[in-house]
Amino acid sequence: MTLRSFFHSLFGKRSVSSEPRQASGNVDLDRLPMCQKLEVPGTLSIQDGDLKEPLPIQTTTTLGARVRWRDGSFPMAIVGESFHQEALIAICGKHRRYGSDLQVDAVIAREPNNPHDGNAVAVLISGRKVGHLSREAAAGVSDQMREQGLDRAECAARIRGGWRTNQHDEGAYGVYLAIPQMGWIEFGTGARPPASSKTKRRAVKSQ
Repeated sequence: MTLRSFFHSLFGKRSVSSEPRQASGNVDLDRLPMCQKLEVPGTLSIQDGDLKEPLPIQTTTTLGARVRWRDGSFPMAIVGESFHQEALIAICGKHRRYGSDLQVDAVIAREPNNPHDGNAVAVLISGRKVGHLSREAAAGVSDQMREQGLDRAECAARIRGGWRTNQHDEGAYGVYLAIPQMGWIEFGTGARPPASSKTKRRAVKSQ
C-alpha cells in the first residue's frame, strides 16, 4: 500500500462540489475579481478585506422658511434690546444726530431650552442676538413654528433709534419685525391655517 492509499483509506476522499459558489443576489463569487467591491444596501461595504462604515445620513433643515407679510409694515416689537445695544451699534453704527432707520433681514429662532421660558424666541440680525419676542407673542409664534417643524425662520425687520443731540441726550435702538401680532403666520412652507383658527397674539408695542 502506498502512502497516498494509506491516507485515503484513513480519512476518505473529500468531495468537492463542481458547482460555482453563490452569494445572495445570484452573485457568482468564483467569477468576481479579487478586489471586487460588494455592497448591500443598509450594510457595511466590504473591499479587499477592509470594513468601511456607511457615511452618516444627511438630514435637511428648515432653511428657507420666511415670514410673508405686507411690505413696509413692522407690527411686532421685540423686547430686551437694551441688553444688546452693542450688537445693534455694530450693525447700525454709532449714535448720530438724527439716528438710524434701517430695514434689514432678521432671523427668529426658538429656544426650547431657555431656562426662563420654554417658548422663548430669540431675534438675530447679521448673526447677532438683538433681543427676544415678548413672552406673550412668543407663546403663539413658538407653537406655530413647532407645529410646522421649524426651529428658525427669516423675516424682514426695522431698526430705529440711535440718535444723539448731545452727550446727555440719546436714544437707544429698537427693533420691529414684519410679523402679524395676531392670527396665522405665513412661513412660506405651504402649511394652511386650521379652519377654526382663533389664535391671537399681542405685542406690547408696535411701529
